[in-house]
Amino acid sequence: MATEADIQNLLDQANGMPLRAAAKGALLEDAVRHADASGLRQAALGARRDLAVHYATLGLPDQAVALFARSLAEIDAYPQQFGPGTELQVLSWYVRIVRQLSEFPEVSRTQIQAALADLESRVISRGLNPIALFDARRWIAQTMGDWDAEERAYQTWLAAGGSQPGDPRSIEVEVARLILRDDPALIPRALELAMPTLIGASFAVEVRSLTLLGLLQSGHVELAARSYRIGLAQLHRDGTYFVETCARYIRFAALTGNFELGLDTLATHLSTYRRMNRPTGKAELAAAIQLLLTPLVASGRGSELVHVCGTDDHWSLADILSDAIQTVTKLTVSFDARNGNTNFGARVRAEAVPRQPLVKYLPLPTIVRCTVPAPLPAGLSAEHLVVTAGWFADRAESGEADRYLAAVTTVPPSLVAKLAELRARSAWDATSADAFTAAAKEYKASGDDRGRLVCQAWTAFHLGSTSPRMGGILMNAARSEAAKSDCAEAVAVSEWLGALMHRDRGPKQYLKAYQSSARAVEAAHRAGTPLWLGRAKLAEAIWLIDDGRPNEAVAAALAAKTALRAVGATHLLARAYDYLVSALLEMGLSAQLVSIADQELAGLPRNAPTRLRAALRGMRASGLVWQGQAGAALDDVLSAAAEERANGFDGYRRGYELAAALAANGGDAQALLELEECTEWASTQCAGNPAADRQYCGAALGVAILELYAALALRNERVNEAINVHRHLLATCPDPGVQERNRRAAAALGALN
Repeated sequence: MATEADIQNLLDQANGMPLRAAAKGALLEDAVRHADASGLRQAALGARRDLAVHYATLGLPDQAVALFARSLAEIDAYPQQFGPGTELQVLSWYVRIVRQLSEFPEVSRTQIQAALADLESRVISRGLNPIALFDARRWIAQTMGDWDAEERAYQTWLAAGGSQPGDPRSIEVEVARLILRDDPALIPRALELAMPTLIGASFAVEVRSLTLLGLLQSGHVELAARSYRIGLAQLHRDGTYFVETCARYIRFAALTGNFELGLDTLATHLSTYRRMNRPTGKAELAAAIQLLLTPLVASGRGSELVHVCGTDDHWSLADILSDAIQTVTKLTVSFDARNGNTNFGARVRAEAVPRQPLVKYLPLPTIVRCTVPAPLPAGLSAEHLVVTAGWFADRAESGEADRYLAAVTTVPPSLVAKLAELRARSAWDATSADAFTAAAKEYKASGDDRGRLVCQAWTAFHLGSTSPRMGGILMNAARSEAAKSDCAEAVAVSEWLGALMHRDRGPKQYLKAYQSSARAVEAAHRAGTPLWLGRAKLAEAIWLIDDGRPNEAVAAALAAKTALRAVGATHLLARAYDYLVSALLEMGLSAQLVSIADQELAGLPRNAPTRLRAALRGMRASGLVWQGQAGAALDDVLSAAAEERANGFDGYRRGYELAAALAANGGDAQALLELEECTEWASTQCAGNPAADRQYCGAALGVAILELYAALALRNERVNEAINVHRHLLATCPDPGVQERNRRAAAALGALN
């Protein structure tokens, strides 16, 4: 015979397991069986409750209901063995399980109504508070899309005192029942009810998610973005129905052009989607996935992979989309048949239909692309993998290099040194210096002088990041030894690394950096290596920009462009375009950017990398914005910003150009949101510091950001914000033209003392 301690031990073991573990169900069933066999009715009651919850989690509501019916029958048969509150407690659990019945299309309306009738007879006959029961009736009708029945149940719930003014749960009920009817005429009332919550600081994730699209469609752009940011941070804490909430956040990202952010949310919850057994939530999430992925797969990204959190699996975007389409079709057809109406199914199917974003752009949190390319073909030789990894590494495409390195399992002796060098460059951690030294020894043993000299330079460069003095000594030695050798390519690489090291130490080392880059250029010419010529010219261009010599920087960037294009260095070529933009803008030649970009775009092959096309569209956008034609730049700047941000680059110049283009196209609210991300940086750049980062226009860009912010704030009746900006510029920026403009603007607002 089991004791209560034995039963509790079984329950503790089971409840310490993962939700869907097979052994968990077996332990809970053992607990129920042993408690019943031992006549431990109170312990059996608790065990049946835990087992019922487990069944509900597995999508077995019928079995869960049967357990509660058994528990209620026990209470009826042996009332003296249970406390006065036990039946009320069991009924409360029972209400929750009956609510869940409507979420499974295999449970018929007759079964659901029978369970509700049983509940109602017990609640009413015992004089218990019926509010939870009435709320369950209303919620079940809402889930089944039976809006006539929902209205009747809602009125009954209201009459029983179900809605309490200011109560978060009541507000959630009132808003959800209006939004889920999918009637545009009801949106204003839903927003009116939700507004006190939305403008407050509470998380209220459900209310925020329900009203996101309504806010956007009603012109409350800033509030929609704010609600998104607040709710997204708490999404994982939203309880049982977080899947529906997650679906709304993915849908909002897709309909505001934030596809990478939608993908990131999907990736975070993809494992939940794969294993979940609650059909209503799965249908909603599948519809959001279909909306998000259809345009991405159509654009050629179907082979990209998403990691399934908590597993070693990856799932391609095309396969996820295919599964979502099948899921939406299968589940909505099942619900249509069970519900006796198509309201739920029609709403979900409509949510899945791809359509144009509601706005071209809405500034939301920036996300680096979370997908990865499709796996490499099987059967590639070790030599092919290592050589290709080196090709990508030398072109600064570390992600691709890492893919090939990861696929290397065995390597012939002839590739040991190269593999060690590439892995050290990839890891770039505390082990890299020793790894470079070991690779240099391997190169020496194999008679590869170039590899040995290059690894000595890499060793010095790595050490310089932690010990500048020792790194500098070793770099001088490495460059000196390379210069005495017959290997011009080794000279080019070591001088290029030396130039990087000097620049990292600040303006006082800029002359030495420039001299090193010039030597690297000369050596690359001798070696006949366009790649290192291009990289050296890139280094030269940025030093010239930093040194205030933009006309020379233009020549260096154009030379880099020609060399890098010849060797297919896409990532570095995009960087050359960016340096060219910086130099020409500093010279006031924005019109040339448009003509260069048009010419380059016209010559691009159709299959040119997206990154390259986006860089050129960004160049054209910069030219248009800075010559006063921001209205014509919107599509270009959106394309450039999306690609740059998905790759982890989020420059302030691009933020300003995006805001200017949005404002010129009637998107003041989006522009202000974008500028808010830039203003803190801009405020620090306006003190006339000549050492400001000239690559992104330094103080000139900071002034442009703040003056645009002030103009838009004033245009949108945010007068105090505009006044504060003008005062800040008067106090910090010594440029006479800036002083005069902002003095006039402040005087017009009566803001001068």
